[in-house]
Amino acid sequence: MTKNKKGGMGVIVSIILIVVTFFFFGPFVKDLGATMLKGGEKSACSLSLILSTEAKCPPKQVHILKDKVEVDDKEFMNKGKFDTQTMAKEAFARMLVECRQSSSSFKRENLISDEIVCYECFKISISPDAGSFSDLTPYLRDIKPTGINLDKTYLEILTRDSEHLKAYMEFGMAKELSPSPYTFTFQPGKDYTIFFMGIKQGEITNIWNSIKDVVTVDFLSFMRGNDAYFTYATESYKISQICDRKVN
Repeated sequence: MTKNKKGGMGVIVSIILIVVTFFFFGPFVKDLGATMLKGGEKSACSLSLILSTEAKCPPKQVHILKDKVEVDDKEFMNKGKFDTQTMAKEAFARMLVECRQSSSSFKRENLISDEIVCYECFKISISPDAGSFSDLTPYLRDIKPTGINLDKTYLEILTRDSEHLKAYMEFGMAKELSPSPYTFTFQPGKDYTIFFMGIKQGEITNIWNSIKDVVTVDFLSFMRGNDAYFTYATESYKISQICDRKVN
């Protein structure tokens, strides 16, 4: 009898502990579940890129305002010590790097001969009160990210070496993209896209006629010996002109 009472008390104590635990830690568990779901979405995106299927990676929606930048309706960064134009350039720099890093699962198997294959990372709009800005390429060339232990400029992070950098700049110039030596002005009222692109080693016959008068022999040499991976910003309507295939 005593044994049964002890067993009953044990069940009651267990129930009380469960209720107390849920009361105190329920919100944390809910947040943890959301975090795990978010991680699952990232995993699904990476897996879809690896498997060369249609990528489960919708582009993030970005709004550049006068005092802050929002991504999917959440604050990505605020003006802080920057003026509005510098804030916008810093936001573009961070997004270009994030796009390059988030595309790390993009494998060579995704690339098909004579195709430029693209993955869209961000869709961007600029509010009228934020105004226009240009000179993104010099910013990427001269500025290093803060808060990380990496002694590289944004442009160095986006490229592997000097040969890669030169090819990156030349293709951007040929297609009037940013970053590149082409003077690109970002303006309110237009839609922009940050995207990652890949061209398979030695396979540029499909695009050669459109760029041969702009690029140098060095670019051709690079393309013959390497898969080309570049990350750019451009007006959204140009994506269909640049990319033969999009994976998202």
